[in-house]
Amino acid sequence: MTNLNFETRMPCSQQKLWEFHSSSEALHSLSPPLTKVQLKGELKVINGAKLEVRSTILGVINQDWEVELLNVDPPNGFTDRAIKSPFLEWSHNHLFRVDGETSVLRDELSFTAPGGAPGRLASILIVTLLFKFRHLRTKALVSQPSKTPSPTGSR
Repeated sequence: MTNLNFETRMPCSQQKLWEFHSSSEALHSLSPPLTKVQLKGELKVINGAKLEVRSTILGVINQDWEVELLNVDPPNGFTDRAIKSPFLEWSHNHLFRVDGETSVLRDELSFTAPGGAPGRLASILIVTLLFKFRHLRTKALVSQPSKTPSPTGSR
């Protein structure tokens, strides 16, 4: 089993971080370039919810995931555990912590890659690049001001 952790201070509240990560927007906007993500059904971040997701990379490589959500504790975080994935085992803790006026995003991953030592090394590299991208992208997205509609008739 491989364990990796990624942690980044975010320029937003813990609540905003929770709201972003528990939305379907996060699934789409945190996917790397040239990757399309499709969620079957509705995203509900509640204990025991099961999500089916298909990632299509470069338009030709399909990866099907089914995950179960566990330890859902708004606004502190949740865990997704793979029932079906390209990995032999996969568990991902999404943790959101208050840090003064800001927050901290922490991703804790535990996984077993297929393919022995070469598969493990390739997976460590790919997962590390993916989560570095996800943290940079999250930081950029939560830095944007919230969009609130203007009152009717005002400009």
